[in-house]
Parts: sequence; C-alpha cells; structure tokens
Amino acid sequence: MFVDKERLRSFIYSTQDRELGGFGKFNDVVPDALHTCYSISALSLLHEPNLRIIYPPLNITNRAAEHLTNINLNG
Repeated sequence: MFVDKERLRSFIYSTQDRELGGFGKFNDVVPDALHTCYSISALSLLHEPNLRIIYPPLNITNRAAEHLTNINLNG
C-alpha cells in the first residue's frame, strides 16, 4: 500500500477548523476552499462514513458523474 490511510485521515482532521469550518493546508492556517474540497474528496476515497463516494477524474460524486453521463447520452 502506498498510503497509510489512518495517518492520512488523522492529518486531514488535524487541519479542520471547527469554528470557521473547512480545512486548511496545515493545522495552523486559515481554511480555504481548495484544501476543503480536496480534504473532503480524500475522506470520501477513504470511505469516511456519511460522505458520498467520488468519481476521482472529475472530483464529483459518482451520482453527479452518472447524471452527466445520462445527459450526454440522451442529450
């Protein structure tokens, strides 16, 4: 395995700002949209409970990817 899932999960949660919301690059910086988006995506790929599984090439949920596919095929 290339990634220690528990260490990654622990690091991601260490960067979470519970007062402002979101995730930062490190635990001592203000959260931003980019790191929040990719942190949530990483947690999804780690099968964190209550998060939908993402479609990694587009960084959207599988549900959204299926919807786009249906639009493309039917539209």
